[in-house]
Amino acid sequence: MAIHDKLKDDYEVIKSDIIIPLYWIIGLMLVVSGYILITSASPNVEGGFACMALGFVLVIIGLNKFSNAESKKKMAEIQHTLNKMEKDLQELKGRQ
Repeated sequence: MAIHDKLKDDYEVIKSDIIIPLYWIIGLMLVVSGYILITSASPNVEGGFACMALGFVLVIIGLNKFSNAESKKKMAEIQHTLNKMEKDLQELKGRQ
């Protein structure tokens, strides 16, 4: 059940920012097309390396955005928990 919960959390993070999967898809397509250009013929080698480099950059940017979105979600949960604990503490102080 823990895997299902983790996948659900990841899906919610990706759903919140549609740009993340676009970075991944376009980046992977560029990496594959760069590989095809490199292996096809010698005049295309320079273009293939450029495509692969750009593809890797886009994948890394997508992964970075995913990590940042995931971190922000966790920080929001922590802040919510802290606010709830502070409210409970104020209620306990009010009773005394």
